[in-house]
Amino acid sequence: WMGCWIAVVDSPFFAVTDDAGHYDLGKLPAGTYEISFKHESLGTQKKEITVADGAAQAIDITFE
Repeated sequence: WMGCWIAVVDSPFFAVTDDAGHYDLGKLPAGTYEISFKHESLGTQKKEITVADGAAQAIDITFE
């Protein structure tokens, strides 16, 4: 009747989505990153992004 997921990450940049599926990683330093999205039933999707210094960027992902 109870479940628990624990994720240990070696980074200060991680997020859990809100009820609407939105998330915010904060201000990432400029660079190229691989972002991993995990869903307990639908698996994992990864996406590579490049962030410019001081720029905001939206990343949409859909699990089907």
